Amino acid sequence: MALIGKIRKNNWLLIFAIGLGLAAFIMMDSMSGDRSIGATSGTTIGNIAGNKISYPDFDRQYQIRSKNFQSNDSYGQRASLWNYLVEKSIIQNEAEALGLGVSTKELRDLQFGPVANLSPLMASRFPAGGAQTQFNPNPQPDMERIRQFQQMIEDDGVNGEPLSKDFVDFWKMHEGEVRKERIQSKLNTLVTKSMYNPSWMVEKAYADQNQRITFEYVKIPFDEVQDSEVALTDADLSSYLNANAAKYMQDEETRKVGYVTFNVTPSAKDSSDIKGEVAELGNDFASKTDEEDINLFIESNFGTRGQGWLTADQLNEAIKTSAFEQEVGSVTTPYLEGRAYKVAKILNRQVLPDSATVRHILISDPNLQRGQKPFEAQYVTWEKRADSLKAVIEAGGDFTALAAQFSTDGGSKNNGGVYEYTAINQWVPEFNDLAFFKGELNKLYSIRTDFGVHLIEPLGRKIITDTERVKVAYLSKNIIPSRQTTKAVYAQATDFIRNNKTVDAMKAAAEGDANLEYTVSNPATTNDYNVQGLGSNEDSRKMIKFAFENSVGDVSSDVYSFQDQIDFYDNKYIVSGVDMVQKAGNASLESVRDIITPIVRNMKKGEIIKGKINTQDLASIASTFQTDLDTASNVSFSSPNVPGLGQEPKVVAAAFSLDQGGVSPAVIGENGVFIVKTTSKPAATPPSNIASIRNTIRLNSQNQVRTAVMQSMRKNADIDDNRSTFF
Repeated sequence: MALIGKIRKNNWLLIFAIGLGLAAFIMMDSMSGDRSIGATSGTTIGNIAGNKISYPDFDRQYQIRSKNFQSNDSYGQRASLWNYLVEKSIIQNEAEALGLGVSTKELRDLQFGPVANLSPLMASRFPAGGAQTQFNPNPQPDMERIRQFQQMIEDDGVNGEPLSKDFVDFWKMHEGEVRKERIQSKLNTLVTKSMYNPSWMVEKAYADQNQRITFEYVKIPFDEVQDSEVALTDADLSSYLNANAAKYMQDEETRKVGYVTFNVTPSAKDSSDIKGEVAELGNDFASKTDEEDINLFIESNFGTRGQGWLTADQLNEAIKTSAFEQEVGSVTTPYLEGRAYKVAKILNRQVLPDSATVRHILISDPNLQRGQKPFEAQYVTWEKRADSLKAVIEAGGDFTALAAQFSTDGGSKNNGGVYEYTAINQWVPEFNDLAFFKGELNKLYSIRTDFGVHLIEPLGRKIITDTERVKVAYLSKNIIPSRQTTKAVYAQATDFIRNNKTVDAMKAAAEGDANLEYTVSNPATTNDYNVQGLGSNEDSRKMIKFAFENSVGDVSSDVYSFQDQIDFYDNKYIVSGVDMVQKAGNASLESVRDIITPIVRNMKKGEIIKGKINTQDLASIASTFQTDLDTASNVSFSSPNVPGLGQEPKVVAAAFSLDQGGVSPAVIGENGVFIVKTTSKPAATPPSNIASIRNTIRLNSQNQVRTAVMQSMRKNADIDDNRSTFF
């Protein structure tokens, strides 16, 4: 009762307490979630020129891409999606400001119109004759597939079944990319149409490319001066860095990862154990006598067959004798080949002809891709046609005419289906065996291969060398570290962390152990996922995240693992730390010390060499420094690389600045000190067709627009990138 009385007398305290609680609640709410004051937000992965991208939306689009564009590189997929969303947002803002867009009719034409109107994305997504590669950079669109997709969309399904959600999501994403590509193309066109090269620029470019000079030069390499003769101070390095600050400036912060590698290699016991396993497998293999059992055993144990009928010279040295001495059906003892122990089963052995002549008719689908095996129903249909053709030929029909009409083998159909005296092992096994020994001469046979159904007639065989050949099958196991070996190396890595808590300690420990090496990665940005020397994977990404979440000198408590890309075991363990931090803006001396030290050292060597030159006579200089007097001929000012000289822009500039017969002072170049004498410098002839040259220069400039315009817009856009918070 006394407490209630006090509250009544001091009710302002109660009001204040309630208000304070409400304020605290509001502040707590405002500091959490996507609405937090000044926060990057809990679910916002980025803000691009005012367009927020939430993590759920980003992940949804990533999942759509992952389902439709198969890739093992998840970080690469995310980076590609992010770049697309950045460009899309920037282009969308520019398009709205300029009044650009893509109409419904235009979008339809870009996806389903005539080939000339199709978006480049249609050809890359629906390529005819194979996917887009470096060897096929501009595939033609597969119009039949495109029409099938069009029909599916217009019918809102297939055979009465509605379109799946996955397909609807994919096509929505695809349409967005088509729109983005088209608007970007329009923006680029606006820029390219505004480009103009004045006459003075055309004349200068023409002169740079077409005026040709010849000059003599003497090159004195930097190693004329020993490193020990050069006193290099931080002041020298800082002076160079200040003079070249723009060259080393960075738009965003970078960090270097330092790491020590613990390689996991098989022990002698691991190798011996695997040899024993292969020997046991070989005993089981030897017990298989039925052809079907042999084939099943090879397939279930990931075995392989030798490439046809082999001579002793075509076998591994370890079995070239035993393969011809052991009984057919037996298995050799294990032998080492590369990184694996192998055994070979001798399937057959006999003397065979060296070459054979056959004629055949291949019945197949002409659009069947190599490696694409036909269906059973296709084989059955083709075999019926082969039987019909066989009956016609045996009744007196013209094989040559029938081959020209029905065969899908472009290599022989116009030659009566004939392959004349072809060496053994040039055909697939079924075809090869029938041609060389299984089939009777001048008799028709119908056989299946992965290419289709062949109607084949052996016509002749030649034996020249009378060589015995063998057919073998192999089983093998790669030599990989055992679990015990792997655990032992992992323990070494954890002990290393326990004993070396700083990067400096890591370096010292690695220097004191001949089996270890401390490696420094290239500078990485906050969203990078590739560590130099280790490649890109989840643990590379974790190493970079650690580097950005900690300070220089810190060592991660985690051991990072990397897998062998053939057998997928942990083949190395990594101990990692933060080696260097370079903030955005001007580079610090420490961040570029390793890069600029050899440059500055060479500059100082160049000055020493220049001080030793006291004549302009090139022959005398060459004699003094025991080097050659060389000539560069037919050199243009725009030459990026001069034969015999390499990339030496300062030397080329010096030669062009001289009158004919003039000698330059010593020039400190990229690879040494040069003295140049221009021996021939004919006057530049004026261009005869300014308009044609201007058009060539304009086209060259326009080819750079697509990349340059987007780079410029990205640089000027306000982009908040929070990806590293999420992955």
